[in-house]
Amino acid sequence: MFQWSDKLDMWMVCRDHQGQRYWTAFGLGSPKESGNSIVAEINFPKEGIDRRIAGVFVENGPITYVAHRGKIGGGRKGIGKGLFWESFQGTTTVADDGNMKSKLAIIADIASPRFVCEVKSFIDLVHSIKD
Repeated sequence: MFQWSDKLDMWMVCRDHQGQRYWTAFGLGSPKESGNSIVAEINFPKEGIDRRIAGVFVENGPITYVAHRGKIGGGRKGIGKGLFWESFQGTTTVADDGNMKSKLAIIADIASPRFVCEVKSFIDLVHSIKD
């Protein structure tokens, strides 16, 4: 499924990827002008915990957040998880992650009326980190 928001100047592609994840890629700008260049992915495992996949759902009481492990790529040396955590200034949490604790970047409350805007803010942040 491909979605484009002129208002947010952002596009999204969502697919049930073969294997163990749901693949969701985001880009900025008009799809035609951007050449569909991926800025960030927020992927989720189809089941259980898979720390190789960066997207995570975090429950805190009645609230469920979309969060990210900080794994980013960019096709250039130095772009990765280390750069993400050095640059990320947003809200973080340390959550139970199976048999260990993991540091996570909070993206958005899934029930928030601002959910899409909060996802857009995260995509903008990843874009600025990669620049």
